[in-house]
Amino acid sequence: MTMKLKVLISYAHQDRTFAETLINHLSALEQQELLTIWEDTRLETLAEPVTQLTQQVAQCHTAILLVSRYFLGSRFISDPQLLELWRIARNQQCRVVPVILSTCNWSVLDFCKDQALPKGFVPLERALYPSRSWSVVARKIEDWCNLANTDTPLETERLQMRLSALPASLTPLVGRQHYLSALDKAFNGSDTDVFAIYAGGGVGKTALINAWLKRMAPYYGGAQRVFGWSFYNQDGGCRQSSSAVFFEQALQFFGHQGPLPRTEEGRARRLAELMQDRPCILVLDGLEPLQRRPYARYGQLLDTGLKTLLQEIQKRRLGKQRLLVLSSRKAIPELNGSKNYRHIDLENLSTGESASLLKILGVKGTPWQLIPIARAYSGHALALLLLGNLFVDAYAGETSTQIDLPALAAEETDGGHALRIVQFYDQVSWAEYAPERVFLQLLSLLDRPMTGAEKNVLLAEAELAWPLRGLSELDWYQVHNHMSKLGLLVERKAGSQVQYDTHPLVRQYFNNQLRNQQNTLWQQAHFVLFEYFQRLPAQQLPNTLHSLEPLYRAVHHGCLAGEYRQALSLYRERILRGDDYYSTRQLGSYSLDLALVADFFEDNWQAPVQSDLDIEDQSWLLAQASFYLLSLGRLEETLVPQQMALHIREDMADWKNATNLTLNHIDLLLALGRLQEAEQLAEQALSWATRSDSVFVQMQSQAKYARALFLLGQLEAARVAFDAAEKLQAQDQPEHPLLYSLNGAEHNALLLELANDENQLKHILARIDYALDISEAELGLLSVAFDHLMRGQAYARLSHWQDSQRELDAAIAGIRKANVVVFIPEFLLARAELCRQQGNLEQARQDLEEVQMLVQRCGMRRYEADTCILEAHLLLDERREQINRINLHTAPKIQVSYGDYSFFRAEQVYAQAVALIRDMGYGLRQVELSLLAARLAYYTQYPEDAAAHLEVARERLSEHKQWRLLAYWEEVQQEIS
Repeated sequence: MTMKLKVLISYAHQDRTFAETLINHLSALEQQELLTIWEDTRLETLAEPVTQLTQQVAQCHTAILLVSRYFLGSRFISDPQLLELWRIARNQQCRVVPVILSTCNWSVLDFCKDQALPKGFVPLERALYPSRSWSVVARKIEDWCNLANTDTPLETERLQMRLSALPASLTPLVGRQHYLSALDKAFNGSDTDVFAIYAGGGVGKTALINAWLKRMAPYYGGAQRVFGWSFYNQDGGCRQSSSAVFFEQALQFFGHQGPLPRTEEGRARRLAELMQDRPCILVLDGLEPLQRRPYARYGQLLDTGLKTLLQEIQKRRLGKQRLLVLSSRKAIPELNGSKNYRHIDLENLSTGESASLLKILGVKGTPWQLIPIARAYSGHALALLLLGNLFVDAYAGETSTQIDLPALAAEETDGGHALRIVQFYDQVSWAEYAPERVFLQLLSLLDRPMTGAEKNVLLAEAELAWPLRGLSELDWYQVHNHMSKLGLLVERKAGSQVQYDTHPLVRQYFNNQLRNQQNTLWQQAHFVLFEYFQRLPAQQLPNTLHSLEPLYRAVHHGCLAGEYRQALSLYRERILRGDDYYSTRQLGSYSLDLALVADFFEDNWQAPVQSDLDIEDQSWLLAQASFYLLSLGRLEETLVPQQMALHIREDMADWKNATNLTLNHIDLLLALGRLQEAEQLAEQALSWATRSDSVFVQMQSQAKYARALFLLGQLEAARVAFDAAEKLQAQDQPEHPLLYSLNGAEHNALLLELANDENQLKHILARIDYALDISEAELGLLSVAFDHLMRGQAYARLSHWQDSQRELDAAIAGIRKANVVVFIPEFLLARAELCRQQGNLEQARQDLEEVQMLVQRCGMRRYEADTCILEAHLLLDERREQINRINLHTAPKIQVSYGDYSFFRAEQVYAQAVALIRDMGYGLRQVELSLLAARLAYYTQYPEDAAAHLEVARERLSEHKQWRLLAYWEEVQQEIS
């Protein structure tokens, strides 16, 4: 629906002729009902003109101020109350546009001068072609009208902007115009949804983003939501980080109503939906804390929420004027190959740009004199900023003085040149207790900007801060001013609070120096922050992530202070709330809690910190870390804390708990496709279970061993092991003699594979019903979901298609609620296969794509093999259906062609499945692989090969009694005959 916009024209009565000229140029827009014009000269006859004008401005989209000496002298601009009204309108995203009629001092309109017309500020009365100039003004207004009517009805909303969480720029932007143009093109084009900026620390990523946002202001190209966030902790340490608070804040800002989705994937999907709804800009600065560190697959995203957000954006596309801007020191490999992704590798400044930056900073000398200095610092923006400010501060801008800087403290690519100058201040220029030095040490205690309140509590209680306590207000002004001049401090207001910030490289340097050289003072200062953040929440038990954040920060500082027992107590009592596990169960904050638990360990779970925590506490923390990682789908990483916890129990000769931990480990290995390793570990579990003297644990171990054999394709050995497990089950629980819960489901899966007649299938269905009754009465969501899954597959074997669909839908709903990501693909694949059998290829494709996204995110290689087989079958089914549809209405009939892309892609995924199954020893899928090969050979016109593959499938099916596939074998035989 086309929206009619109100344009208010304000002018002095002496300029009536100019106003009429403009109105005449806008008459076509009025006739098209794109705008309505309101002239503020109507106010002269009213009793309360200010009130009336306020009402009109609140309703208008654009305010045109026809500026002349008469206008500036009129009461409607000279009155401070009315001048403030224009300022307020501008802040509320009404376009306030001065049109310069005649030469005058219009500096009073500084708040909107960036919008002034005509271009170049040449007054219209002096224009060589006034009519052409008026046409330009009218065209601009027409463009604004069209912009407001290009998208959804949401265009009636005013711009909302929140950029206060982005760090301020220390370095002025020099050059970089082509990068700014690339950002403009990405926002205004339709082929880019994600734009990433990569560069080392201090090269100028933040400066570029801030300069672009400033250039886009105040209307941001028609965007209605502009949101910025920084993850701050960019020092390359081992501490985990999280996007949980970001998603909570961003979803509310982008308009989400009602409770937040419980899972991180759900929140990410919801944010992608909201970004589609309206033109928007989302800036995420400093992603390094969410990326994998150098020791393995450097750069991959660790954070589940952000990884899902990028997947969703790649899948659904956002559209024109909807852009996600990212910055990081390391490229994000998950984005490679995406069609809607562009990136720039931000380079150091050129020699000429470096010299220009030094000149801007006040360094004296000709460009030729400054070029050698620029080259010596490789064009590193932060290093040049600090160097230039050093010359100006200490040597009045003269470069003739030789400064003896320390050797590189780090590689050039890690900001080594900048750190040399910081080290010069720290070790040469400043005294030990210089206020600048001590204040930067205090800043380094925090991984984000320091608030005024945090500054005050550290000054009052941190022993480190004693040299600063006697400073007067004037002294503080001089200290802050001096550091700002040096480029070491940014001071700004955020609402009613003052914030102090510095570059991450500077924070990293002083943090390392303080921790290594004055560790006692460093720990005591963190203890001050530990106690301060505990006191900060208004409630003892806050109920949102935002209100819980001070407690998370308190635990972090408590660990850094070495007070691990107190920190753990705070976490368990006020964040988890005992056995309620409030933060994860109610708020879904798995990644935030994982980041917190990581503070209790060194080197990513390899070893607990040397602390006062006992073995039970360490074991509990490792279990929590495993659970959080598993819930987030970070399966490979989960292996490490599981192994650590397992070693602790083994050392304690706690065979029962060691066995239970091993069984969880086996589930993980099976999902990751490490089947032979899982079998070996299952044999170890059998040995430990015997030592535990627990019949229940022995039963669990036998069942898990049977599951590993089943997936390896050793069906008869698996049957024997399951029978042994069921005997132990009857011994342990005579009232429940059959296996149930997950063990029962896995046993029933084997029985469904081996069943070869209807009576056997009905018997298995009765076993499943028995297990479901127990699950619904005594167990949780996971067990119930698995029983529905088994019922669905049993009904499919009996050709009860509607019953099967109902049960599988219930199973998927249940597993989503249980949110055990390691099992979700199995459920979706079962429904996809059912839909494929029923010819519902679209639904099958949707389920398959969801599994593929999970597999890609979590690295579940076993399910990757399953998806390859299913995708190849779907490609053949879709192409066959397409050809059959055409042949109904066409003569002569179309024959399949080897050159068809569908067959080419099917061959690719078939080859991928072969490699995966061979590598994993995934014997359960060998028959299905041969049946797929038969279909593929047939459709690519190799009938003899098709027959050979079909014979191999028949022989293996008969050898292993895998009768579930007999009907499918017959179907393929009929298809290729």
